[in-house]
Amino acid sequence: MRNVLRYLFGGFCLFMLTAGQVRAQTVADAWRFSQRLPGVGARLTAMSGASAAGLADYGALYSNPAGLGYYRASEVIGGLTWMNARDAATYYVPGNRFDWESELRATNLDHLAAVYKVPTVRGSLVLGMAYARVADFTRRLYFQGDNSANSITDSYLPYPGEYTVTDDGDLQFNNDIPFIAYQAGAIEFLPAEYEAGRYPFYQAVAPGTTIRQIGEVTEEGGLHELSFGGAIEAAPDLFLGVSIGIVTGFYRFERQYEEDDFRDENTPDLYEVAVEGGLLRGFDYLRAQDFFEADLQGFSVRAGLSARLSPSWRLGASIETPVFFSVQEEYSTVLETFFDEGGSLQYGGQPGDAGTGSFDYEIRTPWRLRIGAAYQTRQLYVGLDLELIDWSQLRFDAATDRSFIQELNRQVRDMMEPVVNTRLGLAYQLGGTTLYGGLAVFPDPHRSEIRETETDRQRVFGSLGASIQLAESFRFHIGWTQEQFEDYYQPYGDVERPPFVRETVRRNRLVIGLTYTLPPPKAPAIRRRR
Repeated sequence: MRNVLRYLFGGFCLFMLTAGQVRAQTVADAWRFSQRLPGVGARLTAMSGASAAGLADYGALYSNPAGLGYYRASEVIGGLTWMNARDAATYYVPGNRFDWESELRATNLDHLAAVYKVPTVRGSLVLGMAYARVADFTRRLYFQGDNSANSITDSYLPYPGEYTVTDDGDLQFNNDIPFIAYQAGAIEFLPAEYEAGRYPFYQAVAPGTTIRQIGEVTEEGGLHELSFGGAIEAAPDLFLGVSIGIVTGFYRFERQYEEDDFRDENTPDLYEVAVEGGLLRGFDYLRAQDFFEADLQGFSVRAGLSARLSPSWRLGASIETPVFFSVQEEYSTVLETFFDEGGSLQYGGQPGDAGTGSFDYEIRTPWRLRIGAAYQTRQLYVGLDLELIDWSQLRFDAATDRSFIQELNRQVRDMMEPVVNTRLGLAYQLGGTTLYGGLAVFPDPHRSEIRETETDRQRVFGSLGASIQLAESFRFHIGWTQEQFEDYYQPYGDVERPPFVRETVRRNRLVIGLTYTLPPPKAPAIRRRR
């Protein structure tokens, strides 16, 4: 675990060590790419996605496609989304804490959809197609604090088994982190200490000095799904549906971490690095930049049924196959150390550098089982959904580095467990206006020991919205939801009493949409024989 802790950049990004490469494939990545918004579109956003019992909304393609069967007319729908992510962070260093806030905003296409009500003599046949935003990764963390207990340069120091000195006196590393730090001047090797049989490395920041630590982590991107499906009334008041989803998206992670000798306590006599042509003396400033970007493509299938038990009650269930993601990832690490005398040293970010490269792999998300019940009158609709997901069934795969993939899958089994997501949605009609409300709770699937050590990452969504009839065929929708969860971030580990951040993240999402309803289809005439 000591090598793994070197790569611990918090709940967002954990860089794993294998065969001299720094990568960004982690259990946290797979979980992130597998999460979904509670509902798609303005209406289901406002109802926190409660639709498993069966609901005439294009969003049924993404929850229970049997709900399409309740459509009475064809529709064309489109909309935009606006996201505001706020992060309240507390940075804990030994003996002190510092509070900070940050935010990040994004505007995107939310959905385009078309639903066609096929003319039938009896029963119902409805076809649908939609392109919708199903996940949003937008968030930003900022923290700053003064630390006199340790430095990230402490965590760069190699263990005895992570370096060798050849008979010719050449220094070699079998771990990328100390190698990058050595090349960038954040740690130095002392041949005299090695020859004397003592530990031969020391770090740029002298123990006991106070440094200012500044960090910023930004995440951007999201997932969209193109879905095709349909529903049929297989028997009176019993609807069956199926949909096929093609998922595309991207995720971008950027971290900038800095350490500043703002009190000038690290004087030139405390640290020096030998370079060609002279010496660099005295630590002044350090900047570490980490980046990775993932392009994702996948597909899944959903099937469901909905039964209208009476004019007021509906029951429904759906099942979704795993999403089979293909991930193409690029990553890089750049480290630069500035000195009081002599300038600076930088390493990384160039093709062939350690910590920079690309990797292709696959993720298989868990199966999802969803059941729902709904009560409906002429004015009121109340829906409740339960969704079972066994997150321990997440899996990685790749054509190369099988031992690395097996280790990731072992971590999934050790870290994750099943959860039941809950959605509750309400709708109340007042003339030409319908008001919506909702609540969704997605429990943290990490095992209890992780929740106790770090934090409980349960996601809670509250939502409101309305639909307003603008004209006979046009209807305007607005849906708002606020997501809140706690998170834990550690800028570096592998030291005694490492600093860490506790976060409260609030993401407000506003979706607006417009629906054009076509005239109801006329059923084919039945010709009688004379």
